[in-house]
Parts: sequence; structure tokens; C-alpha cells
Amino acid sequence: MFTTTDRLSPEDHAFCESLCAGCKVLDLCDTYATTADVRMGFWGGHRHTQKGKQPAGPRTLPGPPRQAST
Repeated sequence: MFTTTDRLSPEDHAFCESLCAGCKVLDLCDTYATTADVRMGFWGGHRHTQKGKQPAGPRTLPGPPRQAST
């Protein structure tokens, strides 16, 4: 989700998480956002701001656990 602000409402955050939960390219998206140093939006299950990738906190994405990359 592309945003024009660093702040997401709790509703927007939950909506973004729900979009990411079923995504087949979640890990690729997260890798891209980290590698490209994305500073705006919600990528790979994480919120990105001018301060960088923000931790997910106590929330977890629903669905099967993500497998670690090798």
C-alpha cells in the first residue's frame, strides 16, 4: 500500500496486514523494500517510514508461518 504519510491509522494498519497475509510474494516484497531502502508505505508485512522499517510489534500476520530464506 502506497501512502503519503508516515502515519497509518490502526484501521489502515490492519487493512495492510490483511492484504499481506495472503500474498504469495510477501518475502520477495519484504526483501525488495529492505534492499531498496523504501521510506514510505507498507511493504512485505511491515510499515516503512522516513525512519526506516518499523517493527511489526505484538501483531502477527494471520496465515501460515513464513519460511526462512536460505
